Amino acid sequence: MNKYYALAQAFKTDPFAILTQGGYLCLPISSHAMTTRDTRTPRRLPLFPNTEPSYGRNDRIAKQPTKTSAMDLGQTIKIQSVQDTDTEEFRQIYDLYRRIFTLEEETESFDGLCASMALNGNPDLTRKYGPFQEIWLSARTPEGRLAGGADFNVFILPEQACATVHITYIFSDALCRNAGIGSALLQHIESEARRWVASQGFPMNYPLHVFCEQNAPERMSPEEYRRDAEAAGLDPCQRLIWWHKKGFRRLDTEYIQPPLSPQGIACTNLSLNVKTRKRFFPASIVSGHLRRFFYIAVFKARTSHDAQTEEILRKIEATGSIPVTGSLKEYRELGKRFSLQGRCRAS
Repeated sequence: MNKYYALAQAFKTDPFAILTQGGYLCLPISSHAMTTRDTRTPRRLPLFPNTEPSYGRNDRIAKQPTKTSAMDLGQTIKIQSVQDTDTEEFRQIYDLYRRIFTLEEETESFDGLCASMALNGNPDLTRKYGPFQEIWLSARTPEGRLAGGADFNVFILPEQACATVHITYIFSDALCRNAGIGSALLQHIESEARRWVASQGFPMNYPLHVFCEQNAPERMSPEEYRRDAEAAGLDPCQRLIWWHKKGFRRLDTEYIQPPLSPQGIACTNLSLNVKTRKRFFPASIVSGHLRRFFYIAVFKARTSHDAQTEEILRKIEATGSIPVTGSLKEYRELGKRFSLQGRCRAS
């Protein structure tokens, strides 16, 4: 009973109210520790480290035959930037990326990624759009295994007195799933972006807005949904929940990503998301950010204007401010609907 009394002291509750079920510590609803969770249900805390339940992931997961234990690699993972595409490190990241991203319209060729990275420091583009940088990250375990990676762009928007980040890809290997890799990469993206912004002569606290794209289940065909879920090892609705818990919200605006190559097709099943607590987000920042992302990272410095892209940007600018949408309830209901339709596995 002494150990339960000690636990009760730590959580400010009655020791006799503590029950253990399946290796978990169950606290009553009135517990002080309940302030950050749904107060309608007791909080279940693992008594042993390796019994931590999964609350979902943001990243795509490469399918593998086995997996490691649920240790939190996020605390010990080694993350570093990879700027040279002519290295074995970059090739390994690309190989992992291609095993995970399978939808034709969302994948980039190796040459395409190299061409995009080669634009870093381009003087003509810098004069036209302001400073920008594309950065790849690799995440390795303490033993040196490639655990995941990320690709993102940072833009300075002088006309908006802010900087923006566009997270294009973030992913992890199935052998390292549920180990905090996605969270560690996401945190590193923002800190790396702030360091780069500071290197351009701006303060570390310069306003920074982080954007990402997400597959929108309601815009996907049954086949796209199935392929996405199988390649990721994760229900797309659960992925939306993960991002929502990280502070990202959907922007209620039309979003179509142009083709990644001249032979490619536009991606129409995406939503644009931004990390914010506001109910409305300035359309001028969204437009300025997307103009840079589309013409630099997607079109690879194409000089001629794209009619469809210009129409989308015009519509965004005309709104003044964009409603911020999305909720955990909405995503959970969406997941139930797809599950009932047999288009995804039950969570």
